Amino acid sequence: MADPALLGLIGTLSGTTLGFAGGLIAQLVLERQKQAAEKRKKKAEKLEELALALCAYMDWLFMIKERIRTGNETSDALLAQSPPMGISKMAAISAVYFPDFQDSGEEFAKITATYVAELERNKHLADDGFLQCVEAGRRLDDLIRAYGKREFQ
Repeated sequence: MADPALLGLIGTLSGTTLGFAGGLIAQLVLERQKQAAEKRKKKAEKLEELALALCAYMDWLFMIKERIRTGNETSDALLAQSPPMGISKMAAISAVYFPDFQDSGEEFAKITATYVAELERNKHLADDGFLQCVEAGRRLDDLIRAYGKREFQ
């Protein structure tokens, strides 16, 4: 028969080992969960920044169209005002965090650049170009909303 003191020592050592391993595993699991939550939070913040940049740029386009339409300012004066940093910020955020949005973002950037260039050349409203900008903006906005709904709600 085994010595009872030895059995007690083996039981104590195995209990201590199991407790230590359990605590270590729990800490690792908690750390991974914390990192995943931080990553998710950061992605949600970047999605919000992307949406805000899109809205800011669309607001700028609407403002230009309305001011030219009402005759309050010339297209030269309006276009001299800097647009928001929306397009470059949207491209950067999409490239790093949301590569699925890049095609729509690039399409939006091309269409809006064409519209602004046409305003600079022709000095009048280009309704077709503006409607293309709005449609491209809506497509990108729909992607952003669908992603947010799918991932964060």
